Amino acid sequence: MGAGYIKLVKGGLRDVDPAEKEAWAALQGVFSRLSQDYIHFFSGDPAVGAAYEALHRLHVMLVQEHSWDNIRARFGVPGDKGCLLSLAAALSPEEGPNAVHPRLRAPLQVALKDFFLRLVVNPVIRDTGDAAQVLAALDPGVFRSTSALFFGAYLAESMRQEERGLSRLARHRLAQFAEAKANQVVASFEDRFKGKAWNEIRQVGFTHLFRIMQGEPQWLAEQLRRNLRSEGPVSSAA
Repeated sequence: MGAGYIKLVKGGLRDVDPAEKEAWAALQGVFSRLSQDYIHFFSGDPAVGAAYEALHRLHVMLVQEHSWDNIRARFGVPGDKGCLLSLAAALSPEEGPNAVHPRLRAPLQVALKDFFLRLVVNPVIRDTGDAAQVLAALDPGVFRSTSALFFGAYLAESMRQEERGLSRLARHRLAQFAEAKANQVVASFEDRFKGKAWNEIRQVGFTHLFRIMQGEPQWLAEQLRRNLRSEGPVSSAA
């Protein structure tokens, strides 16, 4: 492996040099070669889209209502110890008519757990806290970037699953790049679709990001493959 480069294995990545600029250039090369079939696979699962839309409903339940009651009623998750992890499991069902594809369940759970950790900051509260502790630790500002944070973590983990031999540094660089790429996708989404009519949706909002990605595969592919620009975080509050 040459210094400063990610080793590519069948279009994936195996290891990475500490130099961030070279690492990002190599990652851009990986993203520029993503196939249409692969993009459709990880973006088109209805259960993943449903979990993403649920995060926007959580904004209302946790921040505006500041209560766990409607979460219990809607998702069947009581506010006992470990309620956030139980909620992540409920939003990524393994069986039943709304089950997540087996290859996408792990990336979805990682993205949900990452988002919940950002919400409460403390991993102990995320993993073992009850509803009262979760509500007390809540950082409402995280919901301003729901779309980019969730999609970035989901995208990074989906790609990491394709190449199991990544070093810790390679995983870190991939996570950084995927979050920046997610911001780019969400910025394009906001410019092209938000506030407009699309199919049966009279006015597109950030809640509809995954529906647009599923219904506009060519647009999504273009955004994922294009060179990364410097995009700041995009507000995507529910």
